[in-house]
Amino acid sequence: MPLSRYDTAFGGKKGSAGKAKRAMAKQYGAKKGESVFYASVNKAKKKRHSAGQEDMVRQFMKRRRRGG
Repeated sequence: MPLSRYDTAFGGKKGSAGKAKRAMAKQYGAKKGESVFYASVNKAKKKRHSAGQEDMVRQFMKRRRRGG
């Protein structure tokens, strides 16, 4: 699977996921670097998802205060 799929988790610029994976492999070694890379991707996804939930709750409370 191409690493460009994960570019949004590392700043959104073209090639940023590949660059991050290479840096992690250099720092932690090939096997551990790959593990750290995908853990970072998962953390970014969860962070994005939780921000969306906060927005939904905020909108719900706003509607509730208005009485709608």
